[in-house]
Amino acid sequence: MFVVLRSGLELLGPDKRVLGSTVLSLVYSLGQVFLGIYAYLLRDWQSFLHAIYVPAFLCLILLWPAPESVRWLASKGRFCEADSIIKRAAKFNKVTITDVLEDSTKLVEKHDESGGKLRQKEKEAGFADVESVQTKKDSSGILPALKSPIILLRFLNCAFNWAANTFVYYGLSLNSVVVEGNVFVNFILVSLIEMPAMFVQMWMLERYGRRTCLCSSLLLAGASCIAFIFIPADMLTVRLIAFLAGKFGVAISFAVLYMFTAELFPTNVRHSFVGACSMFGRVGSMLAPQTPLLGRYMESLPLMLFGIVSFIAGLLALLFPETKDKPLPDSIEAAEKMR
Repeated sequence: MFVVLRSGLELLGPDKRVLGSTVLSLVYSLGQVFLGIYAYLLRDWQSFLHAIYVPAFLCLILLWPAPESVRWLASKGRFCEADSIIKRAAKFNKVTITDVLEDSTKLVEKHDESGGKLRQKEKEAGFADVESVQTKKDSSGILPALKSPIILLRFLNCAFNWAANTFVYYGLSLNSVVVEGNVFVNFILVSLIEMPAMFVQMWMLERYGRRTCLCSSLLLAGASCIAFIFIPADMLTVRLIAFLAGKFGVAISFAVLYMFTAELFPTNVRHSFVGACSMFGRVGSMLAPQTPLLGRYMESLPLMLFGIVSFIAGLLALLFPETKDKPLPDSIEAAEKMR
């Protein structure tokens, strides 16, 4: 999913990123709802696996019509391909491209006989000179970027937030059985609560920005998890509301984090950093299924862990720079200057 989101955000302007992220997150939440419905209707595990995995092969068909990221192509000096995608998009959207943009991507290819290499000289007004692009490409990569203390600390903070979000997000889904009632219905409810959360997320992102939205939603999730512990067992409705409020908060933060991560790092290493952060997020995904086992020793322990981790991640989110209405950084220097 993070590859789809990253590529989608790079094709959108700053004023459309929130909408694009919200639509993708809504589809993700809808998939979880169908997962719960399939599990409720198909109690046989083989039929269940067929129902959820076989249709997934249809996604391979989308690889052909999906365009490559224009910003990524430009950062690699592949201006002709970037220009072709821009023109196709303009034609589809019935938008007129200015002469400056059309003339900006004309390439003059020159063969260097001494080195036997093909060199391209860019004659344009919008993109950088291709030799400077080539120099940046040679020095690009996640390891050189981590030599910057600012980028390194930002990455570590982001990686922890990913691990914390996945731990709480999947943990609450798996621990929905602690709430009295039908386990299938409970899972469907904690999945359905994400859909209104996406609309609230969209409103908060437009009004308050990424950093505030991420911090406040994680604090809401943490407070709800801690509150659930102290609600008497006979107050079933109140306990369900508190549990759903926790999932509501972490659903917002998880959706924000997907987009926020893509906006925090430069274009030429954006996919590497998003992938690395997602990799650390899998640590939380692996730990989350173990939390129901802790409930055997102390029923409130899983929710207590979710609350503490959410609070820590929410406070650390305040250290991120705000990216609302700002262009995506195309270099390490641009990413470092974000405040």
